[in-house]
Amino acid sequence: MKLRRQLALVSLIALVLPWALGQYLQVFDRLLREGQIRALNATALAVAARLGADTALLDTARLSNRATLDAEHEIYAHSLASPPMVDGYAEDWRAYKHTPRLFSGASERAPQAQADPALTLTTGIHNDNLFLLAQVKDPERHYHQPGSDNLASGDHLILANQQTGRGSRYYAIRANAPGRIQAVYRDAHGQIRPDYRIRGFWRETTGGYQIELRMPLDMAEPHFAISAISKSGTSISAAGSAGHWAELAGGPDAGVLPGTEGRLIQQSAPLGNALKVFARPGVRLQVADRQGWKMAQAGQLESLSPQRNRVLQWLLDFAGNRQTLKPWQPSHNGRRQQPPASLAIAGHSDSRWYRAEDDDIASVAVPLYLGWPSAGAVESQLAGAVIIEQRLQPWQGLGRTTLGRLAWVSAVSGALLMLVLIGYASWISARIRTLSRAANNAQGQPLDDVLERWPRYRLKDELADLAGQYRELLTQVHGHTNYLKSLTGKLSHELRTPLAIVRSSLDNISNTTGADEPLAIYLQRAKLGSERLSAIITAMSEADRVEASIQASEPEAIDLAQLVIDMTEAYRSAYPSHQFNSTIVQTSADAYRTIAAPELLVQLLDKLVDNATDFSPPDAVIELRLELCQDDELGASYRLSVSNTGPALPPALEGQLFNSLTSWRSGTTGNKDPEHRVHLGLGLYIVELIARSHQGRAQAENIANGVCFSVEFPAQNPGMFAKRPETLG
Repeated sequence: MKLRRQLALVSLIALVLPWALGQYLQVFDRLLREGQIRALNATALAVAARLGADTALLDTARLSNRATLDAEHEIYAHSLASPPMVDGYAEDWRAYKHTPRLFSGASERAPQAQADPALTLTTGIHNDNLFLLAQVKDPERHYHQPGSDNLASGDHLILANQQTGRGSRYYAIRANAPGRIQAVYRDAHGQIRPDYRIRGFWRETTGGYQIELRMPLDMAEPHFAISAISKSGTSISAAGSAGHWAELAGGPDAGVLPGTEGRLIQQSAPLGNALKVFARPGVRLQVADRQGWKMAQAGQLESLSPQRNRVLQWLLDFAGNRQTLKPWQPSHNGRRQQPPASLAIAGHSDSRWYRAEDDDIASVAVPLYLGWPSAGAVESQLAGAVIIEQRLQPWQGLGRTTLGRLAWVSAVSGALLMLVLIGYASWISARIRTLSRAANNAQGQPLDDVLERWPRYRLKDELADLAGQYRELLTQVHGHTNYLKSLTGKLSHELRTPLAIVRSSLDNISNTTGADEPLAIYLQRAKLGSERLSAIITAMSEADRVEASIQASEPEAIDLAQLVIDMTEAYRSAYPSHQFNSTIVQTSADAYRTIAAPELLVQLLDKLVDNATDFSPPDAVIELRLELCQDDELGASYRLSVSNTGPALPPALEGQLFNSLTSWRSGTTGNKDPEHRVHLGLGLYIVELIARSHQGRAQAENIANGVCFSVEFPAQNPGMFAKRPETLG
């Protein structure tokens, strides 16, 4: 993968900005939600305290210390905004969006019945009238037979009520055929009587029938039950909220008494008026009894906001993590059975968030106690729960305009950052490609042309340093290449002379015929030529051995000053024809204690001294000098130099003196005949190798009446190095 593409991929790190913004907004959203929940919870506690303190109000709403009934025998009547048309059809009931109540059938004495009936009941209240839509699933329909002594001889409905001052009574809702129904009951003498206050229609449906009724509301108070009775031959089955007595109520027995287990649940107007004090737009307050039935309501949860931009909505959903919220499922059956209402009815406060299309709904529920707060959290005083729900726009506390501006600023900033990173990556890639093309073009072209076109960067960064290092490396490689090209000529020059001597001597030996030219002279010359060839080979082999010994050497702690003094004494004995002096520039005790390879330093001094004796006259002074200096590149370093009188270094050898096979020097030499001494330049080459092995450098310079060769290498404290295992103890 190209570097530009790699850097372009790395630039995708700019996507961390939207992610970081999302994380920040999630934290901010959580704080807003917690604040909103605390506010709703405080309102719910205030409502619970207000209602709980009004025992008379709760008694009117039938919440005060009542006996707990079975919710399966209770029927909830919704408050209707307008009355339905009582015609036996269900179309106008669908507009109310109320969830019907389903009662499954149960057969007590119907072993041969094909199927038990199922009753689906929808109940509503408008003004002082009770409206019912009963949908019965019964494949076999049987109508009432006129003249029968039974209250109902076919399929029918049983309504049971207990009216204040009138006692308990049950009605049979029957029909001779589809159309108007008949509501009949038995009086105190067992006679069948009609009750025209109950009106309705009977309609057949696919798989059953449905009955729509209207009756005064006071006929359903305080107890009310309804069941659908199916008759098929001698089998009877029932489905509804009435007890098992309902299967007998339609028969000839006048002594059947209705039960009081049923109850009609409806909202309390006084309780609703008390809740309206706390209502505000977008907030719905409800009071539920201990069975979860809604007893009062104030306010609505209608949508507050228009349709928002889809992109902004997605960002808000992502930032607020709304996808993790459960979808809002409104309750249309009049009973609150889901958290947090179910937990509050059990005596525990709770709060939840739900997602409703583009809005959120916060739901808070707290227990409602009779006589609150003096009664305390006593389970026997638990009357129900106060539920507060509020529809909110996400980030309503921050504001839509602010959110949009924040989203656009984040998006633009992220895009600009990506463009800058991609542009910077392209610029870096272009500079590297330029350097790469220059390196490729350097092959096979003159060095001057290559260096003239070599990239130069005004910005002094790492890439500019790399280009400069490549330029320097190219110069060195070019010089080394030229040196290798001239190596053949140098070797040819060095080897041609001894070979010519040997060949001419042998030719003279073969042509010698008289005593005027002694044979011993030619043999001596041939011997000298062969020795010179041997010396050349030995010097080249010595350079290879020194390179191997450098790799195998291990540094150790030494006193460099003592080493110089000892070697000066040794050279005085080895070279009696020259005078040797040593100068130690002493700065402090142990100033020359360092880490080095002593055997390599001895070889270095040997080569420098040998070179000095070759090019200095007899009795000349050769000085060995050691001093501590400060170098810009090496820092604190040692400078070891060997000076001698003799011919100066020629300018032509500048920069090449420490290369191998560099042997020419102008001027006169010492007392040694160059014909009898081989100088290939390998000695100084070995000096350079040893200097570099000590992270130093070798250099040569002309001084007054002579030459000075010096080696500088960093001063290393022996205490910085761990002792070798064999030196411990």
